[in-house]
Amino acid sequence: MRINALVTVLVISLLLISVVAVPVAADTRAGGTVTVGADETVGSLTVFGGTVIIDGTVDGDLEVFAGTVLINGEVTGSVSGTGGSVQITGSVGEAVEIAAGSIRLAEGATVGSIAAGAGSVTIDGTVTGDVRLGAGSITLGETAVIEGDLTYGGDLSMADGAQVLGTITEERIFGLGTFLGVGILDWVGTVFFFVMHLALGVLLLLIAPRFSRSLAASVRTDPIRSGAVGLATIVLVPILLVAVAITIIGIPIAFAGALLFLVLYWVGLVYGRYAIGEWLLSYTEVDNRWLALVLGLALIGLIGLIPWIGSLVSFIVTLLGLGALVHLLISRRNSEEAAETGPTAS
Repeated sequence: MRINALVTVLVISLLLISVVAVPVAADTRAGGTVTVGADETVGSLTVFGGTVIIDGTVDGDLEVFAGTVLINGEVTGSVSGTGGSVQITGSVGEAVEIAAGSIRLAEGATVGSIAAGAGSVTIDGTVTGDVRLGAGSITLGETAVIEGDLTYGGDLSMADGAQVLGTITEERIFGLGTFLGVGILDWVGTVFFFVMHLALGVLLLLIAPRFSRSLAASVRTDPIRSGAVGLATIVLVPILLVAVAITIIGIPIAFAGALLFLVLYWVGLVYGRYAIGEWLLSYTEVDNRWLALVLGLALIGLIGLIPWIGSLVSFIVTLLGLGALVHLLISRRNSEEAAETGPTAS
């Protein structure tokens, strides 16, 4: 009991570290689709959702963690968080500090400044301050206006008519400074892996929804067992593969086993984050597996950016997911074998 209590306190404490990066706003909303209507005005807002649509006014800061983010209205403060795709057709009074698969500032849209990491960034609107970007591709359309400096890492293309009134500087590695003090390439990596993990998570939830829920429940009800099995798997499997590879005949078997182990590890990693999302949502009235997936991936991804502590938290969560996955697979295998041998034994 004391160990279980200690683990619970440890997990809660580690998750609360995210408050450093995600301050709690006055209003928090969650759901598959969260909308601020065209005639609606709210104060500072934190949103967790599959799709977030801002048609009205956020009179303050907007912190968002979602698959799709559409800002068609007005945010008087800043916008920060993580999203699969982010599109701004309205206005943001202050900074946009976000990590996403893709970011687009539409023609006619206005923001104060941008500090972002993404797979692709397209700017067709106006930025009244500085822009700092790390992305695979950066496109400034013919209606783009950046009134401050542009500092970037990635492939930049500028259409005829695009304006940068300040200096243009290419830097392959540099710090954002305004967001956890991490390097901009860290954000690019975070975005890339977020999208990859999200794709795998969606596939897992579609193919095996009941198994996924059972795994998340296993992590929540018995984290000690899940963590122990995960640690044993990480330690013992490589030793076994090395032993198999000692012989020439065993080399291809060990190679195939290593590939299988990497896939298993990746699945466990995603499941661990999904389990954390399910655990957090269990304290609310929201029951949405897709939201749990996005929430878990975004939260652990943000915590992972914190030096030292982030790596430890990510590793612990991966152990929980991997251990629960291995335990459930073995349990189901044993159950199937028992069912097959039961009738013959009688």
